[in-house]
Amino acid sequence: MLPPGQLPFSVRLIDIGEGGLRAACSVNPPLRSVRVIRIPVLSAGRTGASLIEARVQFMNSIYARFEDGFRVGLKFLDVPAATRDLISAFLAG
Repeated sequence: MLPPGQLPFSVRLIDIGEGGLRAACSVNPPLRSVRVIRIPVLSAGRTGASLIEARVQFMNSIYARFEDGFRVGLKFLDVPAATRDLISAFLAG
């Protein structure tokens, strides 16, 4: 689900935690804007990838020449329990 008039774009995951994530992307989204992010993750003891899907809010952005774009900090919003469990399993594994 995207806000009207906004197109999807890809990000490269740099770091993830229970409260949010850091990513590199080629666009500089407006601060405080909200998007849905989808991240395939492998968890210990599971076959195949699980999909983390969560609403995130862009909290900070800085131009990073070596990333050929921007480093952004995103905060998870209203994460369902099942998604929190996937993130915790990924971090523990």
